[in-house]
Amino acid sequence: MGASQSQEQPAPEDALFQPDELTSLRKCYAVLASPSTGALEEGAFARLRKGIAWPALYRQMSVVGTPVRWQGFLSTVAKCCKARRSERLAAITALYTGDETAPLTEAALLPLLNDALAAVSGGESEASLTSASTPQLHAIVADVLKGSAGGVVTIEQWIGWVTAQLPQLPLVTETFLLQYLCAVGRASSAGDATPTRAEVPPAALNACQEPLLRPADGQAEGAELLQATSAWLLSLAIPRSSGGEAAEWRCVYASRVMGLSMNRFSHHADGYAGPTLLVVLCEGGEVFGAYVDTALKASDKFFGGPGCLLFTLAPSFHVYTPSGISKNFALYNPPQTGQLASTAYLNKSDAAAAPEVLAFGGQTARLRMSLEDDMNSLRWHTSDTTYGAHPVDGAAPADGVRKVRALELWGCGGADADRVAAELRSRRVRDANRAGKVDRGAMFGMGKGGDWRSEENPDRMILETAGAHTFYSAQLEKLPEEKKK
Repeated sequence: MGASQSQEQPAPEDALFQPDELTSLRKCYAVLASPSTGALEEGAFARLRKGIAWPALYRQMSVVGTPVRWQGFLSTVAKCCKARRSERLAAITALYTGDETAPLTEAALLPLLNDALAAVSGGESEASLTSASTPQLHAIVADVLKGSAGGVVTIEQWIGWVTAQLPQLPLVTETFLLQYLCAVGRASSAGDATPTRAEVPPAALNACQEPLLRPADGQAEGAELLQATSAWLLSLAIPRSSGGEAAEWRCVYASRVMGLSMNRFSHHADGYAGPTLLVVLCEGGEVFGAYVDTALKASDKFFGGPGCLLFTLAPSFHVYTPSGISKNFALYNPPQTGQLASTAYLNKSDAAAAPEVLAFGGQTARLRMSLEDDMNSLRWHTSDTTYGAHPVDGAAPADGVRKVRALELWGCGGADADRVAAELRSRRVRDANRAGKVDRGAMFGMGKGGDWRSEENPDRMILETAGAHTFYSAQLEKLPEEKKK
């Protein structure tokens, strides 16, 4: 292979790569190429770590009837990692549709998202790809396909959705693809030609790494309302200039262990000095939330900056970013006495006074999203002048009041990146080991995870609302005895 390689003309894409990247890619090609022909064979890609559709990538490199050589290899990597952003997005998406003109369906979107979820961990294991990720990924697909004809969207529509909703998501796949292939080349220089042993440097994925979630005091790991996959997706949506690079999120308030009330919320939330993220589970399985790019400030005035956003996690995932028209980002006005009146939150002698609520967007007389009735109710409106509306008519949650079942506030102030990266790796190992063991108690509704038969179980509500699963046995239990027979 060495002789034939030296006779090839330099690929025009050479100039797109850094010298060390180009050197590592050449070594990677040498590891994957057939010793007898010097060409790439599809079987070589089967040895690579999960994180991208490798067989489809090989097919992009090949020309019918000719073997894949160095220039075809480098040209495809450059197209996916070094071209203009729209071209990179189209090239990677085409791996899951077959070509850049084919539409995307749920069958293409779910593998694409699953691979990105594996890529963010360097493809080191499938610990992230557990059933816990299913509701969140289905929630994304539900939003992408809303309003589409026949349950399909074009690649252009998908690119538009990603750009608006998860602008950092493409970076995950692009970074993994380039850095992993370079890691394979570097490993060969060190005497190890086994691709699966090559590791992506943790620092390479810092910009798109999932946050390390720290439970609240008294809260068991894994019992949080905000799960790892949702936290990762939200971190990809948060503007990098407003705290989005935080590597560690700490739950400073969890209603399930601290009690649901404004007084309890204020006791634990007041004093946290960094950006915060609020997650609210409502009766029926809907999940709403907000990210505030600065510390919560108890006041009767609005505060916050352009990094703030609203979002829904279930039944569909959607981020509502600032519109740029109004600056009423957040309002945190707890009562001085720590008590809320039992009457409606706007029923006051002074009609101009700010309501005693935690709210986001809108005006004091009509807030976009607000927690009322001592935080036991969530009121939602589909539009205001601070945050954008859903681009698909009728796709946003309906206006109205919901009963709050659980609420969490997460501090996103960050932590030492190297330490967090090591702890994330350790947690993935624990998750993988845990996934390999069957918890028979939990399976039959008696384990630590709670009773799946119970209608109060939040995971069950989210799965049902997202359409990912239907619990027919529970419906059967509600039938009269004669109908069961």
